[in-house]
Amino acid sequence: MAFWQRRRGSAVAVYVWSEGKQRALPRALTKHLDTEPDHNVDWWVQDWEAKNGSSVEEQRPTDPRMQGWIGRYVDDLRKRRSPKTASDHRHHLSADVIPYFVGHLGLVDPNDWPRHSARMPSWLREQGRSDHQMQKANSTLRQFWRWLGDEGTVLNGLDLRIKLIPRNAAVTPLSRIVPPEEVLSLVRSTTLLDIKLMALLGYFASLRPQETMALRRRDFAAGSSASKLEACKTMGRLGQYGKLAVNIHRQRLQSGGFAPPKAHSVGWAAIFNEEAARLIVDILKGQDADTPLFRHQNDWCFERWKRYGIKGITLKDLRRASCYHLGHHTRFAEEPLSAMKHMRHKDFETTMGYLRRPTEQVDLDDLDLDA
Repeated sequence: MAFWQRRRGSAVAVYVWSEGKQRALPRALTKHLDTEPDHNVDWWVQDWEAKNGSSVEEQRPTDPRMQGWIGRYVDDLRKRRSPKTASDHRHHLSADVIPYFVGHLGLVDPNDWPRHSARMPSWLREQGRSDHQMQKANSTLRQFWRWLGDEGTVLNGLDLRIKLIPRNAAVTPLSRIVPPEEVLSLVRSTTLLDIKLMALLGYFASLRPQETMALRRRDFAAGSSASKLEACKTMGRLGQYGKLAVNIHRQRLQSGGFAPPKAHSVGWAAIFNEEAARLIVDILKGQDADTPLFRHQNDWCFERWKRYGIKGITLKDLRRASCYHLGHHTRFAEEPLSAMKHMRHKDFETTMGYLRRPTEQVDLDDLDLDA
């Protein structure tokens, strides 16, 4: 399995295995990752492996019982969560949890794991895992352990000790604030319908990119039909536009297929700006009701946005900037829980993270108030 580390402060080094030896990928391939947050680096490394082949075989449990437990756990997870989530859990069990408990400690029986679980992060760090990867391994272990208990595989009452990984100071992922007029300006100036829709839905409906990519015309409600929805009523009560909404009930996977959206994300999202709503309707009028609005793979849409969208602002940033605008510059500031419901967040802590101000830099001066 490939892994990565930051060295000399921020430089990202990605390590792979070749002919039984560990080597770093050329910096020309990884230099662009230096300024990316950990979760983006993790995604790039996993994507590199998917395209170039696994650099080292993940440890497959030799005990048939363990193989069966993991297989059933992943199958059960796939029924409740997205295929990617199930794949991630299988990956962390095979690459982190099993190598530690079975390969390193020789503990095939999970009942023996609680005495050693708190030391798993330290061992993973020695293997070169990042803080983010260790957090993912901890989360996978915790959920796998809960499943083992539900299945009666481990004794009830055993306390699985999991050492928390310190998180970096929370900051908004936004590089800068994006006002509504900047998004509308892009939409007015481009003739590319896909760019228009990405901008309008990502910002004015606060959608995740994978939710936008899954939409069809029939997922929208307008006029009096939309006005009856709670999402639109909330918009109207707080001084925003409330006559167009979109029903979020699926997301498009990287593979091109569809799956339920992120947990707790099903529901209607209102478009809070009238000009944006009218622009969306103008585009939708020429679309087939059941055909996805975006026919290319997600990666292609991301690449199109990078080329023709707002420079320095990613598709994910549109949702973040949308939340920031509503929470700071509209009456949503009076009802922060309404902002959480509009964003379809599971908890308010996530919404608060979106409302943090971007880091701002100013020139130092001589403290002249009249300057």
